[in-house]
Amino acid sequence: MGSVVLGGAIALLLLGLGIYLGFLNLARFLSVSRPVEAQVLIVEGWVGDDALTQASKLFWQEGYRAIITTGPPLLRGTFLSHYKTHAQLAAATLVALGIQADLIIPMPCPAIENYRTYSAALAVQQTLSTQWPDLNAVNLFTVGCHARRSWYIYRRLLQAEGIAVGVIAADPGFELATWWQTSSGVRTVVGEGIAYLYVRLIRWNR
Repeated sequence: MGSVVLGGAIALLLLGLGIYLGFLNLARFLSVSRPVEAQVLIVEGWVGDDALTQASKLFWQEGYRAIITTGPPLLRGTFLSHYKTHAQLAAATLVALGIQADLIIPMPCPAIENYRTYSAALAVQQTLSTQWPDLNAVNLFTVGCHARRSWYIYRRLLQAEGIAVGVIAADPGFELATWWQTSSGVRTVVGEGIAYLYVRLIRWNR
């Protein structure tokens, strides 16, 4: 009887240790970067200016031939801005950062409440399959802990077209190793963790 109790206690201890270590490393798990050799860079258009600056540098350093910006309509500032979608705004920002306009393809997606990342990925899939049928690899550029979820969705759609998908995660603005010590870290990591489980375990498209 004593050995059974001891075995159960050890199992619970190991389970608790695993959960604790998983909790500590959750931000690193979500903020994945695994680029592949590719000629097209896809940038999620909602990312901030710092991330777009990094994307523009990567574009030249890695010798990409084209850059695609995605994103739904803007929810704020449309009365004051010439640009009406995240895709258009990100494209204009990249032009201001020195990338030629003819190398950038803004790819807006519909205004929907849910499945925004899926909607953007679907627009990319449809365009690539018709305009670049010979393309075999792309890299997806996004921010921090959103990377794991976006990468999963893009892979599910684009790999069906024979396109390998890599991912690059920009700095999220907080330390991944101590994400629980800041309010932005907690909000981002917990929210993205739940969202990632949602697309993996429940449903990831419409």
